[in-house]
Amino acid sequence: MGIQPSHAGRGFEAENGKILTQTVIFTFNSRPFTGYRGEILAAALRRGGIVALGVSAVDGTPRGAFCLMGSCQECLVLVGGVPRNACRAVVDDGLCVTSIAPLGGGS
Repeated sequence: MGIQPSHAGRGFEAENGKILTQTVIFTFNSRPFTGYRGEILAAALRRGGIVALGVSAVDGTPRGAFCLMGSCQECLVLVGGVPRNACRAVVDDGLCVTSIAPLGGGS
């Protein structure tokens, strides 16, 4: 399931068998990351070392990808200013992603 390393070493293989090879640059909270065009955003961020995508409005605890199917809303981020689940959004060149709640911030 998801994206698997390809046996040919040329990129990643998606669930549908398509090999993703075109690398692109996108940003998360103004920090640049590299991903594969068409890769699931939550996976690309996780590969880049990002687990926490935001914080709980209730108690300030970190939130990130949980169900990976768009049901729980734990991975909700702003993609180009529009709220999207990171587990349902795909990476593209120049994509600008931000946390809805500032990470590491208090009031």
